[in-house]
Amino acid sequence: METINTNEMVRQIRDPLYEQTKPLSDDELIAYYHQTGQRVMEMANETLRQWQSREGANQTAVAS
Repeated sequence: METINTNEMVRQIRDPLYEQTKPLSDDELIAYYHQTGQRVMEMANETLRQWQSREGANQTAVAS
């Protein structure tokens, strides 16, 4: 069974994010996270709409 090096995974996520955000002021950092969170929510909602649309199409096909 393969082991997972969680410390390395965290570093791979955290370090580039730190480099990207370290020059930001506190207000800029808050805005960055707010904008990023908004984009992620939009992507999640779009994925959900697509999933629901497919599920509706599947149910219609079964009912026909």
